[in-house]
Amino acid sequence: MQNNDIILKCSIPNHDALVQFVCFEPYCQDTRLFCNQCKTNEIHQNHTQRCVELPKLFDYVVKVGQECDDLLDILVKQWNSINHQFLKFIQGIKEKYLISHSQLILLNISQLNQTLEQLINFQSYKSLIKNSIQNNLFDFNEKIEKLEQDLRLHEKPISFHISEQDIKKSLELFQKGYELYYDNEKYDEAILILDQAININPNNQLAIWCKAASLRMLGQYKKAIIWADKSLLLDPKHSFSLYCKAACLRMLDKYDEAILWANKALAIDPKDCFALSCKGSSLRLMKRFNEAIKVINASLTINPNHFDSLKEKGYHKDHLYQQVHVYMMNININKQFYFMNRL
Repeated sequence: MQNNDIILKCSIPNHDALVQFVCFEPYCQDTRLFCNQCKTNEIHQNHTQRCVELPKLFDYVVKVGQECDDLLDILVKQWNSINHQFLKFIQGIKEKYLISHSQLILLNISQLNQTLEQLINFQSYKSLIKNSIQNNLFDFNEKIEKLEQDLRLHEKPISFHISEQDIKKSLELFQKGYELYYDNEKYDEAILILDQAININPNNQLAIWCKAASLRMLGQYKKAIIWADKSLLLDPKHSFSLYCKAACLRMLDKYDEAILWANKALAIDPKDCFALSCKGSSLRLMKRFNEAIKVINASLTINPNHFDSLKEKGYHKDHLYQQVHVYMMNININKQFYFMNRL
């Protein structure tokens, strides 16, 4: 978009001039877009320092957009932190109070007495936990609703029309960025091109996903999750974005969450070997070896040559490292095979 793209007639009656200035004063009650005649008539005279020439509007929009992105990044990180803590809390309750018959009979008298004490005390904690969570959620929802009202988020947003030409240009830039990501492994360069595609069309979901995937390959897992989340806002069933988020969570040692998101990808495509491998790896790292090997074997049943699954199987002590090592050293796996079905 160029500065001369905005050509508007002044909205003040009997003013035939074009808009030339914009006012950024928060408490101003006059029209924010005004012409030279308005200026001559001393409209906005109390805050002339907050009035600038119209082309500055573009810089201001970019600045606010960046601030908005920064805020959303912070909010997503905060939410992920809360979610991680909550999942940890749930897992702790499971481990402490869900006791099987086979576990019970292995306890000595001291351990059994201690376990019984915990189970009895659980009855008093049960209501406390439920009420505490419920009350905090109620307070949280009230505050969110208040913010929604203050920001007027319930109002229908202004519909911005994206031209067919811009959509086409954005897709062309995505293809260029994807080639840098997929064919050349130039992830930094890919992100620069993908940012251009997203700037032209903020709803270019494929460009947003590819940026997330590029960030993951650069080891910037937290940023990758933020962009994977943005992709999933546009398409909640996009399996590549679901896998990307799962893989990042695994690399951040958040194995429970990684399994959760891998399962979401598998709900869409049960034969997604990448999601299966990620799930199997997370289970192994949680020392749930029997479950892990079942998942990896399921992946290899679908694709006996799946690189990640073969490598993962080699980590299990009951299987031959040497066979996997020889396979990894000798197999001619090109990128088309390695990234099979990723797009």
